Amino acid sequence: MLPRVFGRIAFALGLLALVTGVGIALFHVGVEQGWWQGLASCSGAGGPAASVEDMLSRIETAPMVRCGDIPWSFLGLSMAAWNAVISSIIAGVATMVALRRH
Repeated sequence: MLPRVFGRIAFALGLLALVTGVGIALFHVGVEQGWWQGLASCSGAGGPAASVEDMLSRIETAPMVRCGDIPWSFLGLSMAAWNAVISSIIAGVATMVALRRH
């Protein structure tokens, strides 16, 4: 009984993570398409900094990248759109499998 409850909780948390990811991806797609305004700041230099001075130097010299720019697309869909599509498919399949088992 207890492992079954933990399994259901794990499934629910996983599904919640997928649905949250779909929401974030759809928000990003909306920013890319100009449907709504993006966040005030959305870019970073990446990688660990050796010191605070190194981090500040990276921040000051980093090129400005807008969240609305689409750096890569495939079949007319951006990476954010593909993320939404694939995460939705995985969430749907996982839900169908879970419903069939019960």
